[in-house]
Amino acid sequence: MDRIPRIALLVLLAATHGCAPMERGSAAPAGSTGDDPPGPHPAAETTPPPTGEPASPSQVPGGDEARWESLLNGVRAQPRDCGGDPYAAAPPLRWDPRLGTAARGHSRDMATTRTLNHAGSDGRTPWDRIAAAGYEFSAVAENVAGGQPDARAAVESWIRSPGHCVNLMNPAFRDFGAAGERGSNGTMYWTLKLGASF
Repeated sequence: MDRIPRIALLVLLAATHGCAPMERGSAAPAGSTGDDPPGPHPAAETTPPPTGEPASPSQVPGGDEARWESLLNGVRAQPRDCGGDPYAAAPPLRWDPRLGTAARGHSRDMATTRTLNHAGSDGRTPWDRIAAAGYEFSAVAENVAGGQPDARAAVESWIRSPGHCVNLMNPAFRDFGAAGERGSNGTMYWTLKLGASF
């Protein structure tokens, strides 16, 4: 069961004029394809693969910034259909080391606990982790996945899920951090943090 690819998403949009106190979101259970915190996210469902292929070598063990940029910006470089809603090509993302730190820490936590979840084993939320890394944000989103063998497969699973696809194609996001970690059970756990800073 641990080797079945799974995905989950979380998005949090704060007011663009400042960070207001955030509501605590519920964690996505293992095996879910997403939860619906604030934001326009359609219910997760299986959709046909989008046209076009992400541009990047498929073996990305997590932490290789240039390869992640190539992979994600290859996705954003062309228009996509996310669950029936069309999205124009989006501006390229740039690696942010603070988001990378937050993504790496959460992937390690999921790999250690062998759970696919937005909540950390210490109870921290995605925005807690991002804030702790020093990233001041007006908007952030988190996609997580488990069981995909490499980063390309994780990104492709997010593209096929409407809510995750919306996060990937959201033109408001300009920064990202991403990482993958292998659990003791051999399962890879992936985290993508997307953000817009003040």
